Amino acid sequence: MLVTALMEAAGRGDLEGVKRNLNEVGEKNEYGRTALMLAIRGGHTNCIPFLKEEIGMQDNWGWTALILAAYNGNIDCIPLLKEELGKRDNDGVTALMYATEKGHLDCIRLLKEEIGVQNNWGWTTLMKAAKGGRTNCISSLEKEIGMQNNWGWTALMWAAYYGKTDCARLLLSESGKQTTNKSSSFFSGTTALMMAAHENYPEIVGLLLPYEQGLKDSEGHTAQWYAYNSLWRGDFTQVRKLLENEGTERVPPPREECLLMASAITGDIEGVRKNLDHVGYQDPTGMTALMLAASYGHSDCIPFLEKEIGMQNNDGRTALMWAAYNGRVGCITLLEEEIGKEDNDGMTALMLAASNGMTGCAQLLLTEVGKQTTREGNGLPPGATALMLAAHNDHPEIVELLLPYEQELKDDNGETPLMKAAEKGHISCVLILKAKTEGQNTGGQTALMKAALNGHKNCVRLLLSEAGRQSEKERNGFPSGTTALMLAARYNHPNVVKLLLPYEQGLKDSNGHTAKWYANNDSKGGNRSRVRRLLRKEGTMRLPAPQNPGDVLRLRERITELAIENEFLKKDLFSSDYPQEGAGKGPLQLGQKISSLEQQLEMYKDRYDNLQKTLIQRVQEAKSTTICIVCLTNPKDTLLQPCGHLCACSNCAERIMNQTCPFCRTPIESVIKAYI
Repeated sequence: MLVTALMEAAGRGDLEGVKRNLNEVGEKNEYGRTALMLAIRGGHTNCIPFLKEEIGMQDNWGWTALILAAYNGNIDCIPLLKEELGKRDNDGVTALMYATEKGHLDCIRLLKEEIGVQNNWGWTTLMKAAKGGRTNCISSLEKEIGMQNNWGWTALMWAAYYGKTDCARLLLSESGKQTTNKSSSFFSGTTALMMAAHENYPEIVGLLLPYEQGLKDSEGHTAQWYAYNSLWRGDFTQVRKLLENEGTERVPPPREECLLMASAITGDIEGVRKNLDHVGYQDPTGMTALMLAASYGHSDCIPFLEKEIGMQNNDGRTALMWAAYNGRVGCITLLEEEIGKEDNDGMTALMLAASNGMTGCAQLLLTEVGKQTTREGNGLPPGATALMLAAHNDHPEIVELLLPYEQELKDDNGETPLMKAAEKGHISCVLILKAKTEGQNTGGQTALMKAALNGHKNCVRLLLSEAGRQSEKERNGFPSGTTALMLAARYNHPNVVKLLLPYEQGLKDSNGHTAKWYANNDSKGGNRSRVRRLLRKEGTMRLPAPQNPGDVLRLRERITELAIENEFLKKDLFSSDYPQEGAGKGPLQLGQKISSLEQQLEMYKDRYDNLQKTLIQRVQEAKSTTICIVCLTNPKDTLLQPCGHLCACSNCAERIMNQTCPFCRTPIESVIKAYI
C-alpha cells in the first residue's frame, strides 16, 4: 500500500496530523512499515501513545518499532515499546543485538531482558560486540560469556578473527574452547589462538598463547601451522616468532581478573571498586587495569589503581606512555611518577606523544626532552628523538615545540630531524626545520638527497641550498660521490631532475658515473623517457646553489597574486558592462550615477597604476637572482639575441621566441644556451 496521511504525519512528528488520521492505524506501506515505525525512525516519541495499536507489528524483514529505536539509538522511545522485547527479525536478530552493533551503550541497559538470546545462526549479542570491537559493551553482556554459535565459535574467537585486541583481553575466560564444525576457512577444533595466528595479529597471539598453546584442530594442526599456512599476505615474522617454541602446557584462563580490566576500559568506577582484590594483575602481554584506564582516558579510575603506577608491560610501556600516545591530557599529571621511564626500545612518553601528534600531552612532558631511542623502531634507527618522530610523522606543531631543545641531536646514522621530514615529503616540517638543522649524515647524505630519492619536488625546491653536495661513503648500494640528481635519475623522478639539473649536472660519483649514467643503467623498469631526455645533453657547467630558495618561492607566489589582481582590474576598467540602469530615471539620479562611476574609475586607475609599479618592482627583484624571470622556477641559462640578455631558462626561451625580450622589449631573433 502507498504511504498514508497518518504515516506522513508520524514521519514528520506532526502530532495534530496523527490525531486527524487515526482511522489509518494498522496500515503498512510497501515495505511493511507502519506509522509507528516511521515515527520511531524520526525519533518522534510524542507520537507513540497515539499509535499503540501498532506495537508488535513487524515489517517485511521482521523489524519491529523497538528494533528501529535500538538501531537508531532513540533511547527515549525504548521504554514506551517494552511490549516488543524479545521479538526477533526474520534472521532471529534482536533489538539488543542491533543496539550493540551500533555501539548504543545506553540502549543496551534498557534491553537487558534480551541478553542470552541467539539468532538463527546461534550468534549472541556478545559475539556481535566482540566482532565490532565494542569494548564498552562487553561488561554489560558478561552473562553470555562461554556461549557458542552453530559452528562452535565464541565471542573470543570473533575478537581474535577480526583483530579486536581489547575485546579479546576482556574475553580471556573463554580461552580453550574449540569450534565444533568446519567453516570456509577453518577446520573443526579451531581455537581463537589459531585464528589470530592465521589472520596475523601478534598481540592477540601473545594474549592467548599461555591458555591455548599446543591445542590441535581436527586435522592435527596447531596454531604454529596456521601461522605458516595462511593465505593472507604480509609479514608474519612476529607471529611466527611467538609460536616458534609453541609448547603444550597451558594455564587455566582468568576469570574475575577480566572484570577489573573491563571496568577500567569502560570507566566503571563502581566496577573497579568491586574488583580491587585483583589490582596488580597483568595479562599475558603485561597490561594492567591502570594502563587500560589511562589509554581510554578514564582519569577517575586512576586513584583506585595507583598501586599499579610504575608497572610496565612486556614491551616496557607504562600507563603514562599509553595516556601520552592516546592524547589523554587529564591523566598525565596523575601519572607523573612515571615520567622518565623508557620502554624496551628506549621510547619515552614524550616520544610517543610526539609520534602521534598529541601536542597537549607533549607540552606536559618536556622534562623528557633530549632522550634518544636505543633500538630501531617506528621506521627510525636507534638514537631517534621526540623531535625526529614528530618530523617523521608530520606534526609541525610539535616540531616547533621541541625544536629549541633537540635541534642539535642526530640519530645513530647521523641524520637530523630535517632529513626525516624531507624523506617523507612533509613540507610544513621542512620549512620549520630548514634554518636550524641542516647538515649531512654519517654517509654524507643530505636532506635534499632524501627528498630527491623519494620524489618530493616541493621539498627539493626548499632545499636547493644543499645542491652540489656529494655523499662521502657507500650507502644502500650507491657509491660515495652520489648526488641528489643521481638519486632522482635512478628513481625516475623527472620533475626533481629538472629542478636539480642546473646545479648538479656533470658531477661524478666515485665510479666516474654522472646522473645520465644512472638514468640509462637501471633495472627498475617503467617509462624513463622523460628523465633520459632531460639528461641527454647533460652539461658540466653548473649554477651556484641558491641560498634562499624559499624567498624565490614566495616571490613567485606574490607575483602570481599580483598578476591575477591586475587582470581582474583590467577587466573592470575596460569592460563595457553598463546595463540600462538609467532607463526611466530622472536627470538627478543619472548625474549621481555618473559621478559615482567616475569616482570608481579614478579609484581603479590608481590601484591599477600601483599594482603595475609593484609588479615591475617584483620582476626587477627577480632579475637580480639566478632564476628565470618568466617561470620563476628554473635557472636562467639562455641568452636572447640580438640584445644578449640572460634572463630566461631554455624552456621559456622557446615559448617566447619571435616575441620580445622581457627586459628591453627588443624582438627575439634567436637564442643561445649558456653554460655558466
